[in-house]
Amino acid sequence: MKFDQMFPSNYLKKEDVVRPLVLTIAGIVQEEFRSDEGVELKPVVHWREPAVKPMVLNRINATILADLYGDDTDGWLGRPVEVYADNTVMMAGRRVGGVRVRAPAAVNVPPAFGADGQVRQARELVASAEAEAVAAGFCVAGDLGTFIRDRAAAAFEAAGKPVPDWVGDLARWPAAALARVESFVQQFKEAFKGAAASDIPF
Repeated sequence: MKFDQMFPSNYLKKEDVVRPLVLTIAGIVQEEFRSDEGVELKPVVHWREPAVKPMVLNRINATILADLYGDDTDGWLGRPVEVYADNTVMMAGRRVGGVRVRAPAAVNVPPAFGADGQVRQARELVASAEAEAVAAGFCVAGDLGTFIRDRAAAAFEAAGKPVPDWVGDLARWPAAALARVESFVQQFKEAFKGAAASDIPF
């Protein structure tokens, strides 16, 4: 029996990564870890690939992901990342090795979810328009997001195409679809202005 087999884990270890893996982030969850010092919450990355164990996210790997996709973890969902074993990782002065992440070399990584990223711009546009409508009593928070998702889904259905699962998550919209967000927001604003100008007493 190998040494690492004596201590199995539910989380990804360097021994699990015999070659670099290109994985897709499904979610980031805070999970409890118990030790002699008590209970500690740590972020854990879950993958869309069901055969791969989730990975406890340390500060170094979290910083790498933030550099790639921005400091909002919502922008990490659906994004590709390469996971690899790094035998140079040190702990307490000893070379113990560990798991590291990086941008996949063979995958077209989407633009960073930063101040100039398309997703950031789309979200800011949606937030601004919705805030105006909420302040006027035309809708409640979340209505514009629902409006955009419904319009996008209706467009696919009208074209006789299946509605892709990314429609429900703006952070996963491809660039060509993000370009349509401004049009959807304009449609919402026109509906808002039309309602404000009407005599409907509710």
